[in-house]
Amino acid sequence: RRRAELAARARAGELVRVRRGVYLPSAHSAPSEREEWLLGEVRGLVSRLRTPFWVSHDTAALLWGCWTWRLPPFAHLTQLGHPNVTRERDVAVRRHWTDLPVRDRAVLDGVPVTSLERTLVDCARSLPLERSLVVVDSALRLGADRDVVESIVEESRGKRGIVRARRALELADSRSESPGETLVRLA
Repeated sequence: RRRAELAARARAGELVRVRRGVYLPSAHSAPSEREEWLLGEVRGLVSRLRTPFWVSHDTAALLWGCWTWRLPPFAHLTQLGHPNVTRERDVAVRRHWTDLPVRDRAVLDGVPVTSLERTLVDCARSLPLERSLVVVDSALRLGADRDVVESIVEESRGKRGIVRARRALELADSRSESPGETLVRLA
């Protein structure tokens, strides 16, 4: 009965099926709606994935409560082994393969997620400066340990985006009170 009701509401355009068993209200263009949609994606992924994974990058930043700016239309996952999937099979997920030290793993409300410090570094390495600085400022404001961040950056020496990450850390200010303040300071 519940399934039939959900299917009817989806056909009527009231709901959008995010994943099997996960539906959200339709129309996801506003930032808060984009965030809700991404959180729905994460719920769906957590319920169906059987291999070890951690929500990462700006998706993890959202879960940690960091500020984000211009979230992408996909969720990021970090896995220890190379996933045997193609990007075309699941365009709503970006998968990353890497060794993830235990120090860089956490759990938030039952969801495996990269630590706040690792999330900060991943965002600083992979996002354009404006977007990464918004995350970095807010992660530091939330209490990310700068010594741990520096250790992760040092361990990542020579990897893609590390110069960009160092630049974001040079410009970071934990006293920033909003994403707008961060962007104005950068400008």
